[in-house]
Amino acid sequence: MSKAFFVAALTLLALTSLVFGQSSSAGKVSAVIPSTSIFRGSGSKAVRTAATKDERIQWNDILRTESSGRARIALEDQSILTLGSNSTLRIVKHDARSQQTSLELGYGRIRCQIRQITADNGRFELRTPTAVAGVIGTDFGADSSDPDETKFVCVNGAVRVRSSDPNITAFTDCTAGMSVSVRKGKAPGPALPATREQIERWQHITEPGDAQFAHTIPPVLETPGAALRGREPFPWLSDTAAGGIRWKNIDFTGSVRFRAEGWDWFNVAPGAVGNNNDTYAYAHSTLKLALTQNRERWAWGLEVTQPTIFGAPNNSAA
Repeated sequence: MSKAFFVAALTLLALTSLVFGQSSSAGKVSAVIPSTSIFRGSGSKAVRTAATKDERIQWNDILRTESSGRARIALEDQSILTLGSNSTLRIVKHDARSQQTSLELGYGRIRCQIRQITADNGRFELRTPTAVAGVIGTDFGADSSDPDETKFVCVNGAVRVRSSDPNITAFTDCTAGMSVSVRKGKAPGPALPATREQIERWQHITEPGDAQFAHTIPPVLETPGAALRGREPFPWLSDTAAGGIRWKNIDFTGSVRFRAEGWDWFNVAPGAVGNNNDTYAYAHSTLKLALTQNRERWAWGLEVTQPTIFGAPNNSAA
């Protein structure tokens, strides 16, 4: 007689990512207008939360604004990023000590007010689908609402602009009061004078709480989401539910997976003793619960995993 049995194992991993002295914190949200979301993690593990003032931003976090959204991020080195509506930005890396910053503007508009870089090997780099901008210290804007073209406006300082295609080595230096456009697969165009109206309008496009920005919000049919259908720079974002629970900057997430299996190809060895069953089925599930918290100089995580097997035979052939 076959006897079903239950096997459960509990694995506790405490403080799995406790780190002192080095932080993956990139900065914080210093101003925000709904709707603005923060995505942490990727794929099925991504958690989306509504961005709130003073919320910490971590490396590889993605911020996305909707048609009414704006967000200002104060980086650890006191540089300021201002994200316009209908925009998506990934904070790939920001190390204030080594002055190394890497950003990806998937689409939309951003203004970058960057502190002077003085460290050896320090760099600030903004990537878009068509261009790469490198700066030492400046105030500039980038508009990647069109997935086939990025437009730059330099308010102060200078920006070196090149194509995102590594095979194209030509570059254009965009200095204060100038603008540069980069088409997909093309070398950047020449620097052209930006009008006063262009620069003023640019500030209103990205400034949270600016009473003059309303007219710069594009109609629904003109949002990048419509133009980028099938070309989403981070495809899994649209499929990420607002999962997880946040309480006092502690993120709580969980998942349950269930699978059934059937086996019917093992042969019982001749002369085997006992009732060896070579055809059987069973099921198993995995429950995962996790708590995480990211602070300015340290982070911790707690994960509980419980695998369970249902109905496995005790006389199987293999």
